Amino acid sequence: MNKETEITVRHLDAIAIIDIAGNLDISCAYRLKDVVTRVAGGTHEGVIINMGAVPYLDSSGIGVLVYANSLYRSNGTRLCIAGVTGSPRQVLELTKLTGFLPLSEDETSAIRDLRTQSPAR
Repeated sequence: MNKETEITVRHLDAIAIIDIAGNLDISCAYRLKDVVTRVAGGTHEGVIINMGAVPYLDSSGIGVLVYANSLYRSNGTRLCIAGVTGSPRQVLELTKLTGFLPLSEDETSAIRDLRTQSPAR
């Protein structure tokens, strides 16, 4: 039996970090979308979706990432999606989303990227 994907939120100054541990697929996409929406209601200057512990990504997971990008852009919150490697990275490359989604190599790079970006608009 597969272990349920864990989704947690932590904060570093004005940055919210959404950590995902497990598969980002239909079984957790709605929970992640709820978290993304709830975080958007805060006063964060930036949000990191940390995918460093995500071994698998399907189309419903992609949908949530695209939703997050659109939602945060519309409210002026900067976003970085960090730590996308292996199979999830290949999926994003095959779907041509690596040039569309704001990707960072890892959480440290994402924090640096957010702190040097101008506000999203």
